[in-house]
Amino acid sequence: MRTVDFLEDAIEIHGGDDFECQHARQAAKLALKLFDKMQPLHKMGNTERIWLRIASLLHDIGKSANSEFHHKASQDIIIRHAALPFRKRIRKIIGLIARYHKGATPKDTHKYYRRLNEEDKRCVMILAGMLRMADGLDAGHKGLVTDLACQARGRKLIVYLVGKEGIDVDKAVRKADLLGQAFDCEVEVRTVAKVIGKNLDFSRLCVYTQAA
Repeated sequence: MRTVDFLEDAIEIHGGDDFECQHARQAAKLALKLFDKMQPLHKMGNTERIWLRIASLLHDIGKSANSEFHHKASQDIIIRHAALPFRKRIRKIIGLIARYHKGATPKDTHKYYRRLNEEDKRCVMILAGMLRMADGLDAGHKGLVTDLACQARGRKLIVYLVGKEGIDVDKAVRKADLLGQAFDCEVEVRTVAKVIGKNLDFSRLCVYTQAA
């Protein structure tokens, strides 16, 4: 089974109230936007982008098994599911990215995480941080955020949001904790009216470094 077939089957099988398909796709869309805008910082490639997409689409799949601890259930389903055409190491990385979209941040007391090498741990921290924030940006599962951009200023990362009224900025900031931890920076979230102000070219803005 191809990866794309597995993803679509999983969304259909677990669709409905317990697995909100539109939220899964919105979380994936926003997580990938963060990945693309922040590429100058993380310097990852298409392989890691694919891992993030899969984890984002499946991050709530565990709700069908355990609603309260669905993040852990999602991790276990992904790691154990042979339909995903990846070696066990990669399924562990994807599963951990999905797991850390909520709850505790990565710790060496977590059995799958502590067994990763340092490079894989860094990958999980960064990609899970993006998914975690993307999940917060769609906290109400209403698809209010339509676009975003990022700007790095010293040790601060500013995320600009374009969208409809009602975006929960406070929730997004709370769920940016892991992203801030991964890059050792403060994450600030700002909403922007419709297109953008005169001083910021939103269509071209991505992460860049300025002197503090």
